[in-house]
Amino acid sequence: MQLDRRSLFRAAAAAPLLGLAAGPARAQTAPLDDFPMAADPTVVAALRAASAAYQAQSGVTVHILPTAPALVVGQLTHQIQNDIVMVDGAVLAEIDRIGLFVEGTPRPRFQASYVLATANKDKALSGPIARADVTPGRPRDEAAILAALGLGGTPQLGAIDGLDAAGMALSGQASAALIRTTDLAATPGLVKLRDVAPDIAAPDVFTATVTRSPRRPKPEGFVAYLASASGIALMKTFGLEYLA
Repeated sequence: MQLDRRSLFRAAAAAPLLGLAAGPARAQTAPLDDFPMAADPTVVAALRAASAAYQAQSGVTVHILPTAPALVVGQLTHQIQNDIVMVDGAVLAEIDRIGLFVEGTPRPRFQASYVLATANKDKALSGPIARADVTPGRPRDEAAILAALGLGGTPQLGAIDGLDAAGMALSGQASAALIRTTDLAATPGLVKLRDVAPDIAAPDVFTATVTRSPRRPKPEGFVAYLASASGIALMKTFGLEYLA
C-alpha cells in the first residue's frame, strides 16, 4: 500500500519509540563509516545528491532521513541516533539551548528563498494557490506572504509543507504553489512564476551540525564537505545558497 506524505508524517510520530527499541542493537553492529542524518524534508534532495558525491570521494555513507522539524529535538533527547542534522533556525536554537551539538565542528549555513511556481505552461493563475499550513514545526504564515504579494483574495489550499504544496501544483490540484527554491528544484515539471522579495518573505536558513547523540567517530567530514567548493556548488543546484 502506498502512503501519501500526510500519512508518512503521522506515522513519524511513532518513530522515536520504535527507534529506542532498535537503537542499541543497530549501534553495536553498524560499520564505522555509515552515518544517519536527520534533515528537514525540503533539503533532502540536495543532501542525498551531496551524500552520493561524498561517498564517491570518501567511501563513507551518509543516510539522509527526512524528518519533520517538530520531531528532531525529541529524537535527539531520546538518544535516537542522528549523528548529523540539517535544520532551520528555530530547531537549531532549541538544539543549542539544550546543548545537543558538538562544539568546534563545522556548521555550514544555507538559505532557501521563496518563489511562486506552477506547472501551467502558460504561467497563468487560473485556480487556487497551495501553501503550507502553520504548524508547531512550521510557524511561517504563508497566507500572510500571499496577501503581501497581492494574492490574499485568491483561493488557497493548505499543505503539510512546501513539497506537499509543490505536489498539488504539479498534479493540477492547485494552479500554483508558494514554495522554496529547494522544493522547486526537487519537483521537475514546475516552473517559477515569480521570486518573492526578501522584505516580503525572508529566506529560510538551514544549518548542518554534528550532534551529541550516540554516534560513530568523525561524522563532521560530511559537514565539512558541504562547506567545500564542490559541496557549495552542488547545493546551489538544488536551490540552496551558501551563507557561511
